[in-house]
Amino acid sequence: MRDDAARPPYTPHVITWLTMLMTGCFQPIDELSSMDTTKVPFENPYITSDDVFIRLYTSALSCPGGEDARFYIVSRDTAAEDAPVAVVLHSGAFDYVLERSDDGPLDGPHYRTSSRLSADFGTAKVFETLGMQVDDLDPSEDNMGTLPAVLADRGFVQLIPANCWGDLWHNEAGPIYYNAEIDGFQRNGRALAWDMVELASNPDMVEIMGLELDFTWNHSELYLIGLGEGGRGVAELLAREDLPAVTGALVDSAPDDLGPYLKSPDSFADEIEGLARIFPSDDAETISDWSLAHMAEDITMPTNMVYLWSDGDTRLPAGSMSGAANVLANMPGPWVVNTREPGHVISNSDLTRAREIVDFLQTGIKPSSD
Repeated sequence: MRDDAARPPYTPHVITWLTMLMTGCFQPIDELSSMDTTKVPFENPYITSDDVFIRLYTSALSCPGGEDARFYIVSRDTAAEDAPVAVVLHSGAFDYVLERSDDGPLDGPHYRTSSRLSADFGTAKVFETLGMQVDDLDPSEDNMGTLPAVLADRGFVQLIPANCWGDLWHNEAGPIYYNAEIDGFQRNGRALAWDMVELASNPDMVEIMGLELDFTWNHSELYLIGLGEGGRGVAELLAREDLPAVTGALVDSAPDDLGPYLKSPDSFADEIEGLARIFPSDDAETISDWSLAHMAEDITMPTNMVYLWSDGDTRLPAGSMSGAANVLANMPGPWVVNTREPGHVISNSDLTRAREIVDFLQTGIKPSSD
C-alpha cells in the first residue's frame, strides 16, 4: 500500500463551460458560463430525486498526457452516516498507441480511433455511464444511466474514477506494471480504483486527500460496481488481501478471461498487441490467472454478488465470460444471469433490471420472476 499521507492533496478540478458542454452536461448554453463546474446536477430521464449532484475532483495521479486524473462523487447533499457507498468502474478502458512517434508517446495512431489516454476521455465516459453523454463513445453499449439513477434514488454515494490509462483497470505503477519503457508513460487504472476503495471505507481519507465535503456516508457498507472492462477492475479489487468487507458487487459484461483473445491471433491481433502492454509477462496460459473465473474460489466473495452476462453479446467472445458464469453459478450466494440478449453493459439500459440488481445487492433477494 502506498503512503497516502505523503501524497499531494486531492483538489476540486475547475474546468471551463465549453468542456462541460462537450461532455454532455445537459445545461442551456447561456447558463453554462456562470455554472460552478465542480458541482452539477445529476439529471437523466430515470432519476426521480432532484437533489443529487455530480462533483468533480482531480487526483494525485497523472494521465499519460500529464493531466491530473479525475474522479467524481455522485450524491445527495443530505447524504449522511447511513448512506451506502458504491465504487463504480466504467467500461471502455482499453487503448494503446499502435506506432509511437518521435514527437511523443501519445503521438501516432491509436487502437481506438479517438484516444482514450486522456483525462477528457475519462470525463466523457463517466458522463456516458451516467446517461448524460450526447454522443455515444461505445455504440455497442446502450448507456442510458439507469443503474446510477437507481443507486442515486436509493441514497447511495457513488465514487466514480475516470480511467485515462486504457489498461482494463489492471495496472499500478510499481508493483504491477513493467512496460513503461514501451508505452512511454505509466498506467494506473488499478491504483485509482484502489484510492476510491480507501476513500469509501476509511473516514480518515477525506482529510488525507484534502477533500472538503459537507456530506458523508457509511464507511462500513461498501459496494463494487463494474461495467464492461470495469468488471475486470472489480475482480482485481476482490483479489486484494487488504480489501475491506464488501456488502455487494456487480460484474456486468466483463471480458473476464482474456485467454480467448490470445488463443485467436487471426481474429484479435490488435487486441493481443494491446494486452501485451498491460500484461507484459503473461501468455495465453497465464493471463487467465487474472480472471474472476480463476480467482473466485480463493477470494472472499461479497455477501451479495451479481454476475450479469449474455452469450449473445456481440462485443466480446463468449468464452471470456462463460467461465466465471459457470464457476459462480456453482457457488452458494452469487446470482448469475445470462440474458441471451445482443446488448453489452446490460444493467445500464433497463430500469427494471437495474432496480432488481440493486435490490439484490442490498438484500440478497432475487426477483420472483428469476
